[in-house]
Amino acid sequence: SGTAGLHVPTGNVRDFPTNTSDALTSGGTYAIAGAMERMVQNVRRHCGAEPRCFMTGGAGWKMAPSLLVPFELGDNLIFDGLLEMAQVRFGAQPH
Repeated sequence: SGTAGLHVPTGNVRDFPTNTSDALTSGGTYAIAGAMERMVQNVRRHCGAEPRCFMTGGAGWKMAPSLLVPFELGDNLIFDGLLEMAQVRFGAQPH
């Protein structure tokens, strides 16, 4: 069947994909969304609190419509985190 040699899919997320590229994109997206939603359930159960979910990365915009849990989509979470650490440790103010 040759599916192991396929390149990174460039398809769209579909409820019922009708071609290989859409099927790979949809399956990957739904797998990641399901894993995220399961982790939110685990954190709720373990901590007894509602977790805050943040998502970043090049495919965040593509994942966003498939998630059922609330989340924030951020462009620069790593740099935002470093700025927060600098403020806490050194009293630095953001520019």
